[in-house]
Amino acid sequence: MSKEICKKYCPYYKPEKVDIGLCFPAKFFNGLKGDWPFPSFYEFKDSYSELRDVFCKKCEFYPDDCDFNNGSDCLPCGGYIYTQLLLERGLVDIDWIKKVSDNF
Repeated sequence: MSKEICKKYCPYYKPEKVDIGLCFPAKFFNGLKGDWPFPSFYEFKDSYSELRDVFCKKCEFYPDDCDFNNGSDCLPCGGYIYTQLLLERGLVDIDWIKKVSDNF
């Protein structure tokens, strides 16, 4: 699942770099069972900034290797974008994400 998230949504994805790790949101969805949809991408708006508290601080790229959280005007990782798409479409809610991510 994480490979699909990375390929479709991550602006930093490079297929030749296979051992660089995964963002926390990609690990999160990798650990869940079920079939998850892959909605079409859109223009990113940081409408769920709570995700930074839920996901970013648990991510192996935070804070040093994450331009999104370092004050740069950069897009977040693909897992963050993917999660926001699911939230915007009502396929998950932020309270569920908070609850489940506490187990990771």
